[in-house]
Amino acid sequence: MIPNPFPMTRPEPMLQHEIRMRAYDLYERRGAVGEHALDDWLQAEAEVFREKCAVNFARTNEPTR
Repeated sequence: MIPNPFPMTRPEPMLQHEIRMRAYDLYERRGAVGEHALDDWLQAEAEVFREKCAVNFARTNEPTR
């Protein structure tokens, strides 16, 4: 599991929405079986945070002109 890149902060509404949408996508892909809600949420959270970290890393490492 990937650690939270934003420790001690509450997810912003848009970030939380992205996580919720990703978790729902995972739920649907599994056949809409509701017994894995926590697993879906944690996986979605990890994927969204990983994506955000990659974008932030790319922005901070852009070559200067």
